[in-house]
Amino acid sequence: MKILNPELLEKYIAVEKDSKIKIKLLCLNTICNGMKVVDAADTFKVPRRTIYDWYHYWNEDGYDGLVPTKQTGRPSKLTPREFEELKQILIEKQIFTTKDVKILIQEMFGVNYCFDHVARILKEKFKFHHKKPYILSSKRPAEAESILYQRLSEAIGILRKDPNFDIKKLAIGFLDESSSQNNPNTVRFWSSVLYCPLSSLDSCAN
Repeated sequence: MKILNPELLEKYIAVEKDSKIKIKLLCLNTICNGMKVVDAADTFKVPRRTIYDWYHYWNEDGYDGLVPTKQTGRPSKLTPREFEELKQILIEKQIFTTKDVKILIQEMFGVNYCFDHVARILKEKFKFHHKKPYILSSKRPAEAESILYQRLSEAIGILRKDPNFDIKKLAIGFLDESSSQNNPNTVRFWSSVLYCPLSSLDSCAN
């Protein structure tokens, strides 16, 4: 391979401050001094294909060809404002899978995150919950959580009248009607809220 204007390489090397550009200049200069491309690739820890690219850039545009061009187009990650917009959309959506969110990010913001990274965003950044959904009975009253809270409060209030009562040793069990389901419940979904956001038992009695 014939490198044009080899005398300019050492001049640029002497004054270059950008380490990335300097490595390109040094690599091309060593080849000009007789080193084989395969040996240069091993010395500078770069693929041979990269060295051939540098060679073409130098021969076509000189020093300017080795200067990295500024990236244009869509950034590789979401901005804080976009994260907040995504979070609000998911809160309104209520239930979704990791795949749903990955596709939503691609369609809305043009950013392609891997599944693991999407899951980390949902869990660590948004503090969402990952769980299996369950079927709610049509007979379940709309205020079921409030009713349960009230009954727990009343029950604990009665128990507190016993001087030997210790809430730390209290265990509560629930009995409910059950029936077999035709479809297995194995898929986990993300949600911004828990379905039973009850306060601690101690606060129920206050």
